[in-house]
Amino acid sequence: LHPAAYSSDPSSDSYFCACSANNFIITTLKAEIQISKRQIKMMKAMELTADKGFFVIEVPKPVPTDTQILVRVKYSAIDTSLQNLLDRDMVASYIHDMKSKPLMAGNHFSGTIEAVGASVAAQKEFTVGDGVFGHLQYAPQTKQGAYSEYVTVEADACALKPSNVSWETAASSTTEAMTALQAMRDKAGLIKGKTVLILGSGGGVGSVAVGIAKSLGASRVTAVCSTRDVDRIQKLGADIVIDRKTQDNWETAAVGKFDVVFDAPTKYGLWQASKWLNPGGGFVNTIPTIFDILLIGWLWGWFTGKIFTTVACASKKADLDLVGEWLLKGSVAVEIDSTHDVSSLEAAMRRQNDPSKSGRVAIKVEGGW
Repeated sequence: LHPAAYSSDPSSDSYFCACSANNFIITTLKAEIQISKRQIKMMKAMELTADKGFFVIEVPKPVPTDTQILVRVKYSAIDTSLQNLLDRDMVASYIHDMKSKPLMAGNHFSGTIEAVGASVAAQKEFTVGDGVFGHLQYAPQTKQGAYSEYVTVEADACALKPSNVSWETAASSTTEAMTALQAMRDKAGLIKGKTVLILGSGGGVGSVAVGIAKSLGASRVTAVCSTRDVDRIQKLGADIVIDRKTQDNWETAAVGKFDVVFDAPTKYGLWQASKWLNPGGGFVNTIPTIFDILLIGWLWGWFTGKIFTTVACASKKADLDLVGEWLLKGSVAVEIDSTHDVSSLEAAMRRQNDPSKSGRVAIKVEGGW
């Protein structure tokens, strides 16, 4: 109340009435704020802390736009890029909004649809209760994290989960499968009858690339891995497996020439790759190396007629549908190393970085808090 409306004498009746009125207003405002908070639906999410840890918080539950769907997350998986976010390194700023507060992470997801936008409802392709899978886009504007109870995604960035594919497998397949498929098919030009060399085939991306290359019709898939992964990669369908630990001079003597070379871990340079490529062949890696790809690759390709490029995967419905079909048929396999509750992300990260790990580290979100 304005001071002129009451006496400044604490013993006066007007002073007492003014104080009582002010207290009433403050109490009313506090009550309205509490009511407003209750009207905002909240959800649990995992925040990345400054000391590279994880902390359970509550944030507003997202609301889908006309073209989006709201997914209740059942499972996620450890992203290979999660360490970049924890380290706050240069790569992190290209795949996530590192300025967002709170900082949330996790890209893989599988779950059930809880709501759809008006445009999605009109198309009748997705309905409430459907099981879906996909991954949040790796982009500087991404603020969400799949280590949350809910995420919103564009309808063309997810796909229906095949009923006979587990939630864990569907969630764990997404980023790796999209990377391998889009690298070999879209960037390097893999089609039926061509030959493929997969480097780093023991890793998450490289191992799923073996089945994808065969599913795309490659006539010969040669996979390079360490000793402990040889049997596993053979079972995944590779025609030839090279043990880089025991085979001397494998880079020159044991490899040969290929139409497509996929460097999943980005450990081999343009100069090596050029020796492995047939005329008109394509080399693709997963991280843009400034010298090889960005500065020299386009020029070298212009002179040699060979492709030297990198891939940035995107979650696309058509590609996810294709991967879902392959998972259902068993022509593409995604191995699960272990499953951890979302509340145990630190333990999951330790397993992710354990050299003995074999396969994907899945995260149980629903019921895992």
